[in-house]
Amino acid sequence: MKNTAVRIEPDPTRSSSYADLGSAEMIRGDRDKAEAAFNKAIEADPKSARAQIALANFKWASKDYAGAEGSLKRALGLDPKNLVANQALSMLYIRTGRAPLAEPLLKTVAETVNSPTTKFALADYYLGMNKLDSAREVVTPMLSEGNTFVMASIRLANLEVAEKKYQEAHRLLDAALAKEPNNAVALTARGRLFLVEGNSVNALTALKAAADADARAIDPRLLLGQTYAARGQNREAIATYNDVLSKDAENAAARLGLAQVQINSGQPADAVPLLLKVVQQQPNNLAARLALFQGLMAVSDFPQASVQLAAMQQLSPNSAAVQTAAGNLAVAKNDDSGARAAYAKALAADPRSYQALAGLLNAEMQRKNFGGARALIEKQLAQMPNDPNSLLLAAQTYDLLGDKAEMEKALRKTVEADPASLQAYAMLGKMFYDSGRLDLARNELEKYVSTAPASVPGNTMLGTILDMQGKKEEAKARYSRALQVDPRAAVAANNLAWINSNTNGGNLDVALQLAQTAKAQLPNRHEVDDTLGWIYYKKGLYPQAIDSLRSSTTKAPNNPSYNYHLAAALIKSGGSKDEARKLLEKAVTAKQSFDGAEDAKKLLAELKGTT
Repeated sequence: MKNTAVRIEPDPTRSSSYADLGSAEMIRGDRDKAEAAFNKAIEADPKSARAQIALANFKWASKDYAGAEGSLKRALGLDPKNLVANQALSMLYIRTGRAPLAEPLLKTVAETVNSPTTKFALADYYLGMNKLDSAREVVTPMLSEGNTFVMASIRLANLEVAEKKYQEAHRLLDAALAKEPNNAVALTARGRLFLVEGNSVNALTALKAAADADARAIDPRLLLGQTYAARGQNREAIATYNDVLSKDAENAAARLGLAQVQINSGQPADAVPLLLKVVQQQPNNLAARLALFQGLMAVSDFPQASVQLAAMQQLSPNSAAVQTAAGNLAVAKNDDSGARAAYAKALAADPRSYQALAGLLNAEMQRKNFGGARALIEKQLAQMPNDPNSLLLAAQTYDLLGDKAEMEKALRKTVEADPASLQAYAMLGKMFYDSGRLDLARNELEKYVSTAPASVPGNTMLGTILDMQGKKEEAKARYSRALQVDPRAAVAANNLAWINSNTNGGNLDVALQLAQTAKAQLPNRHEVDDTLGWIYYKKGLYPQAIDSLRSSTTKAPNNPSYNYHLAAALIKSGGSKDEARKLLEKAVTAKQSFDGAEDAKKLLAELKGTT
């Protein structure tokens, strides 16, 4: 009898069964058995796109992103228009920092399924890639349809924000919210718009409403974390980012935001592991690598910082931020020539790179190349005569060079260019005080504001002089005038808050509102942190006081007043007496005098008497 070869045909039924078995094993937590089952599903039916997608899902869940990508590509080779595979691969590309590769996939989905959802997904992608005309082309026709009006309005508002047409963006969002007042996406867009406009108070209101409207929504919570961080409300920012991570443990934006708050609040050791995960997940994410570099530098791990720098130089060799990082590392390694070369490259790449300019100036001053420092800052001012950062650096440089006349000119131009420059006002006030010119400066400013009564810098500077002269009521009047002209005048708000919180009969609630206004505009100034923290202390809100005061001492660790304030808050809250004692000892032994010095000495004596 003649033998006949038997051909074994693929059995889609068995393939489906193996895929279901793999899913069941994943739920049980047996990854080895799950992977074996998914592979058997493919063996049973090599032409099954579904089996490849099931294996891709397994690999993605196992963080094998390269394996997931390979399986999804094989699925699309078998079924080019498979919606699940197109959507999954586009998402994978976006989450691994390769967003440009996602466009053809999202277009395929939108063309295959002609629905609002797929079109909006494509429009959102275009917006994220800054392809605004393409996004507008997709969304505009959807504005005329009743069932897509709200979401189309939101997308168009986001486009207007990207083009800085904020009034039109507000109009579109108002129209959307008039139809659906609790629409979480519209409220999130409104919060983002307020944030772009610098109105963090209204941003918080809108974003909290968005989060309340959708208990699982990620975007409003990410923006809330960003807003809290911008306002220096580190406790709230950390809690918000952790809330996001409880809902999406792999969310890279939340990890990055949380890590940046930790670095800024003096906890870089906590930030580094988070950032390592983000970089592992998104190796091309330059912002994450820069943050990781910053964290590694803060914990003095220079070898690993060098590794990250090398990776960044491959990713973006001409980036001013990367070259500035190279300069910072060179400084840490005492490589003077390397630091100067890197900072010069950074400044050539971006003439507005304040950090690079500061680094280069510092390098020249360290070499005692005073002529070179002067030439550098004057070249910068010739290129950008009204840039407040350059002007402030010029003032600091002239101060070190002993050229008080040029320093004063630079400071006066700084406060005109940036009325919120607390540092410039403080430097001007100290200059007038040290040179015995407070009366002369006051007379000059009084003449000026009589001709320009709505000048925020003029009223603020006059208030500062009167404050230094002990004329608190007159100073308050000037600060109040500045705030009448501009309710967000940060320096006037901070200084008025301080006076109100330190005078008999001062209203602490009003002081707190003023300090929060200042904090919203100047989130990274240690003076504002101290004002806010001391008001919290006086109101008996000790945890909030400690957060703010610790931020001020982190930024200015040798300021005796800040150390005293933090020590007082720690003692009142039942915190570490040992830390409080060290802070007080540092404060009372400092060479500079400060308000509250006698109180600090008494508190230290009391503390020593109880230990």
